[in-house]
Amino acid sequence: MEVYEDILSPSVFRKVESSVLYAPIPYFFGESTAFINNQTDNKFDFSWSHLVYEEGQTHSSLGPFLETVLLNLIDNSNQTINKLLRIRIGLVTTTPESVTHDPHIDYDSPHKTGLLYLNDTNGETYVYKEKYDINSNLNSREYLEKEIKVVHVDKAIVPKANKFVWFDGLRYHSSSSQTDKSRRVVITFNYS
Repeated sequence: MEVYEDILSPSVFRKVESSVLYAPIPYFFGESTAFINNQTDNKFDFSWSHLVYEEGQTHSSLGPFLETVLLNLIDNSNQTINKLLRIRIGLVTTTPESVTHDPHIDYDSPHKTGLLYLNDTNGETYVYKEKYDINSNLNSREYLEKEIKVVHVDKAIVPKANKFVWFDGLRYHSSSSQTDKSRRVVITFNYS
């Protein structure tokens, strides 16, 4: 896992901010931040998302621009990329008390997860020590519930504008809601 402060140049980050934070983007409601059809008693375990790109399909006019931003992030963090899997903008609204969302991984196959924070908030991202075993014959949710059962925080990342973190995408992670700002906005990049 690597964390980079001020990863993008000021002018590039201002363009990302204006294109995402201050533009009319359609966001779609998800009753759970991590799983489709998740049964939860927590009324604050929800989020909003804008799918930009997924597995060869561009779903948003932001696609080409954010693909270029990803290449900039890759270069600035000394990585390589073979394949882009997904770009997703996630938005979490404020809650009276912080709510930690369900631990999850984004894909059940080897990949990297990169998070670009667009604003400062106190809604931390938790990256856990536990990883999904792709040879387990269970999907990642079943593996978490049947084999891992309890996760342990390896790193808590406080969102800060223009901070980028990337890690092995098979590591479980979760977002949390913030109490200090009206919204928490993060661009998630999944790639191999």
